[in-house]
Amino acid sequence: MLKLMVYFCYIHRESGGAPYFEVLAETSQSGAMARAQQMLSQHDGAVRAEVWEGERLVFSLPRALAGGAAESRPPPDETATS
Repeated sequence: MLKLMVYFCYIHRESGGAPYFEVLAETSQSGAMARAQQMLSQHDGAVRAEVWEGERLVFSLPRALAGGAAESRPPPDETATS
């Protein structure tokens, strides 16, 4: 059975601020990324999407990458050890 995870997606605009957000119930980070890409394409003036899981930034997706030209990478895991 797949477990749904709750992500928060904030769409930032060029003029500043993040006036759009959506709660994403997804089974994977890749599902959340796909939905963030859709949201970016739906909002004129959007420059990036940030996807959060609670207080942890999962990834930031610039609009230039939303077309699939390149891959977005998640931030380094702060709990990882060397």
